[in-house]
Amino acid sequence: MTSPSDLRPLEGREQGDYGFARVRDQAFDAIQTLWRRRRAEGMRQKDIAEFLGREPAWVSRNLSAPGNWTLRTFGEFMQALGGEAEIKVFAIEDKTERSRNHDAYDGYLPAAPAE
Repeated sequence: MTSPSDLRPLEGREQGDYGFARVRDQAFDAIQTLWRRRRAEGMRQKDIAEFLGREPAWVSRNLSAPGNWTLRTFGEFMQALGGEAEIKVFAIEDKTERSRNHDAYDGYLPAAPAE
């Protein structure tokens, strides 16, 4: 197990690589969420491939993992799945309305005080 004292801060290019991986993974997760919905509605990977003019293997590979995803890949899947995107960037120190893992706390957080 790695202890906090074993970790070193990211430097230079590593910061950019880390930022890219975070955004890529968020885009992949968003597409996966919409893909699960569309699949439950009867959509198939073959439908996506035909819509995009892509090989079914490309669709399968890219729905399996975000390996080489770009904004183009994200945009193609968003269109094929009938989705819409909203991108927000905020300062780390700004509090968001809900924590990123808010669903883990559903039912456990105290109710907001009455005004």
